[in-house]
Amino acid sequence: MRIAELALKRKIWIVFDECYSELVRNGARHLNVVQLLGSVKEQTILVNSFSKSYGVTGWRIGYAYGPKEVIAAMENLQGHTTSNPCSISQYAAHWALQNDDGNFIAGANAVLEERLQLASRIVNSMKEISCAPAEGAFYLFLNVDKKFGKAYRGRKVENVGMLCELILSEAKVAVVSGDAFGDPTGVRLSYAIGTKQVEDGLLRMKQLFDAII
Repeated sequence: MRIAELALKRKIWIVFDECYSELVRNGARHLNVVQLLGSVKEQTILVNSFSKSYGVTGWRIGYAYGPKEVIAAMENLQGHTTSNPCSISQYAAHWALQNDDGNFIAGANAVLEERLQLASRIVNSMKEISCAPAEGAFYLFLNVDKKFGKAYRGRKVENVGMLCELILSEAKVAVVSGDAFGDPTGVRLSYAIGTKQVEDGLLRMKQLFDAII
C-alpha cells in the first residue's frame, strides 16, 4: 500500500507481476496493487502468465491489463517483432480461459500445500536455520546467516555465495543466493518438484548444515 501511495504521489508507473496470484498457501489471499488502492489504476499495468497457474512453463504465453492506450502501444510494438507466442500456446490459453472450472489450480495448490508441510517440518529441524513464512508460490526462503564464519571440513563459510556452492557440490541441491533478491543472508529453493525429491534434497541439506560448525 505504501509503495502504491508513493507511486501515485510521484506519478510513477507500476508494473505488477501476478504470475503467482493463483498459488496461495495457508489460507492466504492474493491482492494486487489496484485492489489495494484503486486510484493507482490509471498508471498500473498488471501482467500475468499461464506458466505457473496452469503448469506450462516454457510455453511463453501470458497477458496484460492496463490503460487502453498503453495496451495499444504494446500491441503495436509486439506486432513488429519476431518474438511471439506460437499458435499452439495461444489455442491452449484460449481453451483454458473458456473452460477452466477451478479444479486444476485447486488440485495443484493441494499438492503444493502437502509438500510445503513436509518441507517445513524438515527445515524446522535444521540447526541455526530459520524460514520466512511461505504464503504463496512454491518457494522457501531460508535464513542461513548463522552459518557464516563457521567451517565445513576446514573450509570457512564466508558468505551466502560460498554456502550455495557447498550446497550444490556437497548436498547436490541447487539453490538461489539471496543476493539475487537483495538479501545476502538467505537462500531460495523451490518445492515444485516431486515430493520424494523435496524430502531427499532437504535431508541432504540438513546433513550438510549439521556439519558446518
